[in-house]
Amino acid sequence: MKKSKIAVGGFLALTLACGGVAWQDAADQAGLSPRAEAAQASERSYENKGLRLRIPGDYDGLLLVEKLQDAEGDIFSVSERASVEAARKAYPGEFRGAGWLFAIGRVSEERLHDLLRGDMSGAELFAADGKGNYYMYYHPTDVRYMRETPEAMQRDQEQWSRLNAWAWEKVRQDFIKANSLTALSADNSSVGMCLARILYVPGTKFTLAKNAEKPLQGEQSLACSYGEKLLYGNSFEMINERKLPQGDKFILSLPEEKLKLEFFRDKQGYDYVLEQRPGLRDNLYKAVPVEEHAVALPILEEWLQAEAIDEEAASWGYTPDSLVGTWAEKIAGRGVINIEKSDSTGLYKVHISWGNGANETYFWEMTAKPAGHNTLRYQDCRHTIVTFSENGNEREKLVYEKGSGSFTLNSAHEIMWQDEVGGAGENAVFLGV
Repeated sequence: MKKSKIAVGGFLALTLACGGVAWQDAADQAGLSPRAEAAQASERSYENKGLRLRIPGDYDGLLLVEKLQDAEGDIFSVSERASVEAARKAYPGEFRGAGWLFAIGRVSEERLHDLLRGDMSGAELFAADGKGNYYMYYHPTDVRYMRETPEAMQRDQEQWSRLNAWAWEKVRQDFIKANSLTALSADNSSVGMCLARILYVPGTKFTLAKNAEKPLQGEQSLACSYGEKLLYGNSFEMINERKLPQGDKFILSLPEEKLKLEFFRDKQGYDYVLEQRPGLRDNLYKAVPVEEHAVALPILEEWLQAEAIDEEAASWGYTPDSLVGTWAEKIAGRGVINIEKSDSTGLYKVHISWGNGANETYFWEMTAKPAGHNTLRYQDCRHTIVTFSENGNEREKLVYEKGSGSFTLNSAHEIMWQDEVGGAGENAVFLGV
């Protein structure tokens, strides 16, 4: 989403000369007042596109809330009323953008992937709804505070700072709570953009290696299981220290871009990434996990092992289509997996039935996509139990939805099922029928 800026030199000079501060500084310098905290109980709620934005009662009269309807999926935009009115008086017709605090937008998965591949300055991914929608928090990257006189600028500085502190520290968390969303963030450093290109740009070539070992050519469909943990589970923060790789290092390279990322761990147990490009100064990033399972080095270790296994599966002549067919559980044959190609390119429909006596059958249905040459992964499994009565009626019980897992074809041409929710396929193998 693009927001127009006030491109008037006199306005910007006035804000700087009179002690105006950018939103980043304001959020750091000021917290909410006790009165503002108490006002949470008397909030006002704005609704648009089925979503709610709650404004503390003490702040509502100080703000202008726009309900947006543009094609990019923007929902709300919030500005400080006094700055907007001052800009209108000083620059009729040129005031758009003055006092802007933040906006909230909703984007599709495809659009999110496009955004993550490039610089997202002024935009932050902060939530998802589990229905393929992702929520962005847009914020200024310059000064938007304005008053008609230097005296007024000085007088209202505290108000501007409090509003910015609320906008930066409270809005996203409250929006998630008010709309039953799930918090989600993504890195957008140079490291994050590299990972996004590997994950979301078809045909991107990359290699992965450990220390001085021969690099393995990366398989893009396999990368999602590991690259997304790094991208959404870490913040890669550039630092000025000069640390050289110590001990084991994992090297992720994009040959066509002449880019190399070296992941390593220091003696204190912190993970780092050294970004290297020919003819340019190296950049060092500290990998800060925002989720427990996302620590960088173990993910790189698992990723490299998976690439080695996938390279072997490719040598057997396997492709994702090798899993298409009907497969029966090897011991008793009560569990049957049916895999067929979907009408949607690159996807597979999977149906599993497992008899539990004469009157009860377990069912799993999911859509899977390739994760290398011999594995299909899914994240949308619906598991039900159907019970049949003596008079022929049946009753369906929903066990869970949105379950995840995978199907892997081993060297003996048997399918192994990993059910990450219920463990239904544990220790079981399935033979083609």
